[in-house]
Amino acid sequence: MAPTLLLRSASRTRGNEIEKLTFAPGVNLIVGPRNSGKTKWLQTIDFLFGHDIDGNERTTDDIFAKYDSAAMTLSIGTEQFTIERLWTRAGMMSKVLVNGDALLLKDFREFLMEKLGIPIIRYPQ
Repeated sequence: MAPTLLLRSASRTRGNEIEKLTFAPGVNLIVGPRNSGKTKWLQTIDFLFGHDIDGNERTTDDIFAKYDSAAMTLSIGTEQFTIERLWTRAGMMSKVLVNGDALLLKDFREFLMEKLGIPIIRYPQ
């Protein structure tokens, strides 16, 4: 049986301010009035899961303009991980910190697939 991934929490940091969402096991909903940031939270979580951001998005997207970093805590099976993206630090836009160790985006995606027991299939282009 494949291990289960559970998102425990997600946070965004701006200076000394931290905004945080905490998730309970099961189905969680993010609710709020229009323009209250629900979609930006989902985009932040997507970015934490290894989404690559192009140069244009970095200069125009509110997440990168407003926040310094983002993090999430998740468990895969019995293991727990802290995932961080620090886009204001030099050289860190294309890296993900896993429990403090920097991985390139490609390596992070492979790490997730391996931990979830999903085989990586490579095919010639």
